[in-house]
Amino acid sequence: MASPTQAPKPIIDKPPGYKSPFKEPTPPPRKPPTRHQKKKHRRGCCCISFCIIFIIIFILIFVAAIAAGLIYIFYDPRLPEFRIDSFGLNNLNVTQKPDGVYYLNAETTMKVEVKNESGKMGWLFDETNVVVTAENGDLNLGTTTIPGFEVKEKELKMLKADCEVRDITLNESLEKKVEGKEIVIVVEIRTKTGVEMSGWKSWKIGVNVVCGDKSLKQIEAGDTSKCTLTTLKW
Repeated sequence: MASPTQAPKPIIDKPPGYKSPFKEPTPPPRKPPTRHQKKKHRRGCCCISFCIIFIIIFILIFVAAIAAGLIYIFYDPRLPEFRIDSFGLNNLNVTQKPDGVYYLNAETTMKVEVKNESGKMGWLFDETNVVVTAENGDLNLGTTTIPGFEVKEKELKMLKADCEVRDITLNESLEKKVEGKEIVIVVEIRTKTGVEMSGWKSWKIGVNVVCGDKSLKQIEAGDTSKCTLTTLKW
């Protein structure tokens, strides 16, 4: 006997607002980042960048300090020493002309000693100007130029510097000091110098050397003038 045909189930429309209990709820939309959160993020990036730059600079300074220390220990750098080995004011002649003014003629001869105490580095000097004065610059006794020279490791270099003056006017006070050899002589040496280490040559810096605290009478008696060297003058 044939089974009766089953009738299809009617489709029931879902009422308005109906939600299936088996469907996952849709997550709520994310809120856009606030202005305060953006500033905080930027501030964090800036702090990280600053820390990285600071660490790099610190490492470079540290490495440079170690390198400088090793160079100092190995090469034992020392500034060159200057000394006036001998000084003479020759053919000294003071005359009074009909106008009543005193005039000075003189020739200055000197030997300048340059000593390098370092055993592993030499000193290179450019053309050197030598100026001789007396009485705090009131009396000019001449200028001269020494060609460029080199002072090698543990070397003692002797430089000769001669100059002369003609018809230099003197007042009565200076005339008496010149005749009595009481004038205080000052020798100023102006040059540029740099170092040479293992074939490498540095740039050159300005150097001024001033020698003078003795009178002409004391110098002729054998007293030596003290020399002071100052650097970093161009």
